[in-house]
Amino acid sequence: MVGFSIDLPLLKTLVLCNIMFSTLGDFMKLVYGCPKLEDLSTIYVMGKSGGSIKSTTYFEPSSNLIKATTSIVEFPRYYWHFPTLSELGRSLPNKQIKGFRLFENLIELRMYWYYRDTCDWSEIVKMLFICPKLKVLYIVKVMIKHNLTKTTKHDWKYPDHVPESVRSHLTTCSIINYEAAEADFRFAIYILKNARLVQDMTIHVHSSSNTMQRAQFVENLSSFPRTSPACKLLLK
Repeated sequence: MVGFSIDLPLLKTLVLCNIMFSTLGDFMKLVYGCPKLEDLSTIYVMGKSGGSIKSTTYFEPSSNLIKATTSIVEFPRYYWHFPTLSELGRSLPNKQIKGFRLFENLIELRMYWYYRDTCDWSEIVKMLFICPKLKVLYIVKVMIKHNLTKTTKHDWKYPDHVPESVRSHLTTCSIINYEAAEADFRFAIYILKNARLVQDMTIHVHSSSNTMQRAQFVENLSSFPRTSPACKLLLK
């Protein structure tokens, strides 16, 4: 799509489903053509890799965008699927990733995580770094049934730095289909340990988890010290 422009000055809610863009720049033109956009949902939104973003406008925060719903879906490597940061890196030079500010004012993020192989929590943490004002995080893990032998990436390690959103803003965190696995446990305690303002943390344990492992992980989570004195941990 060459030479087109978008002008939707009053649009506040945008839902994109099963759409493929030619380049990341085309997607950005659409989003920034909606200056009053408050709520963005992207479901199975993809684009062919390649191309570049030259306009500095696309590295400014969308001032009204405060809510986003997105899905992380595993596709062949020649696609990027917005907006996971690792995939953005295929279209943006490394030096520009830190300047990607579309979600700078986002306060609520809902992520539906579809996977065939393994869940890598580093993808979620990368998103938290580009959402510095995030207050509400809602994660749903959904295994695609083509491969039931692999689940969560077990060697996930804590990042060197804590995102500003986790340290200073996050108040609510929900994880649906939490697995009795070491990586899921590490991410949960990562939030409990670093989120100083979190008030509500809800974890729904996946029904397929081993009963004994499930009981042990629940016990370990319940007994883990919380940085926020107001934190209420609900395990289901």
